[in-house]
Amino acid sequence: MWFECAGSNLEVARRLHFHRNTIHNRLRRIENLTNRRCADPKAAAELYIALRAARLMNPDPTATP
Repeated sequence: MWFECAGSNLEVARRLHFHRNTIHNRLRRIENLTNRRCADPKAAAELYIALRAARLMNPDPTATP
């Protein structure tokens, strides 16, 4: 959703009905786990590609392998 909203935490929060701080905290958690900053275009591109690849590998995340 963050990529769909062009990196706007406020827009993500509005669409998901979360507080914007929740979105901020989740992004920080992703940054800590991946050692990549979302504000860095190269790192954001790497995260986007990884997310797309994961979705292509399993298009239905609710399906049991």
